Amino acid sequence: MKATEFLRWASALLPPFALACFLPTAPEGFASPGAVFAILSAYARLARLALGLSSSEGAFLFAGTLPFLAFAASLGEGRGALAALVLCAEGAIAGAALLSLQERAFGAKGGFSPVLAFAIASAAAGFAMDASPAAPFAAACATVLGLSRYAAARRRG
Repeated sequence: MKATEFLRWASALLPPFALACFLPTAPEGFASPGAVFAILSAYARLARLALGLSSSEGAFLFAGTLPFLAFAASLGEGRGALAALVLCAEGAIAGAALLSLQERAFGAKGGFSPVLAFAIASAAAGFAMDASPAAPFAAACATVLGLSRYAAARRRG
């Protein structure tokens, strides 16, 4: 990896790092894990647009924000390490489902409309993450992911 490429990735993860540094000083229950998920996933999508990243690089950037979600859950909500790990897995499957749906709905379109739609879908997923237990939420996200991948495969072949 070249030094400039490393600096580009490092600069993309600075805002989530700043959020993680702010969380220990925030009041108890400042932000729910679902709200943090919505903020981080919308940020990752916006950073992908700003940096001109490909779809796979954007997914990698989104995956890079997941440790910050676990950190926010363990600090902000006072969850243990296992609960933070489960939340991180929920975020991963929800993010994969959202990215797959976005690819299916918008294709390779650039611009702000797909980013706005992704931010709205991320907020809805974050609300659902807070409102439902982990297993049904993860199962619903896995179902959405499977159906969108099936639809993409049927369209190609």
